[in-house]
Amino acid sequence: GASSAVATVGTTHVTAEEYARTLQSEIRRLSQQFGQQLTMDQARAFGIDSQVLSQMVTSAALNNAAGDMGISVGDETVRENLMQTQAFQSPDGKFSKDNYDFALQNLGMTSADYDNNVRLGTARDLIRTGIASGVAMPDIAAATLLAYRGEARRFDWLTLTAANLPVPVTEPT
Repeated sequence: GASSAVATVGTTHVTAEEYARTLQSEIRRLSQQFGQQLTMDQARAFGIDSQVLSQMVTSAALNNAAGDMGISVGDETVRENLMQTQAFQSPDGKFSKDNYDFALQNLGMTSADYDNNVRLGTARDLIRTGIASGVAMPDIAAATLLAYRGEARRFDWLTLTAANLPVPVTEPT
């Protein structure tokens, strides 16, 4: 049968539906930024479709790695994220179920989809943070690089001719 995946990384798939939803979301965001509605042809001309797919493949790779490592977050973390998401808050700054439902409806997502995205996103962030902070440069390497970067260099340009040689150059044989 036909697969609905536009990309696969390990056992993690990027579905056509997820890709279309993410692409539409990015086009809406850029349209607001530019002050006019972008067409799909314009999005392709700007390379937005490729950029979105690239980001989704990177996320799929991190999701796959998180799954392989058994990294996940609990319900409390998802709940905290929901409570802090500005789009889900009422004017008084508190979580609004109506705003939550409306935002998910506009995104074409269910609450289970959104909760899963929060879990995956948080797991990806944990991996990114681990990668970024887990590799510390040794002090000696940093000092060596700084010393090299701060060195002053100079050179002298000399033109040498046969007259500068102590013994004349013989004809080649």
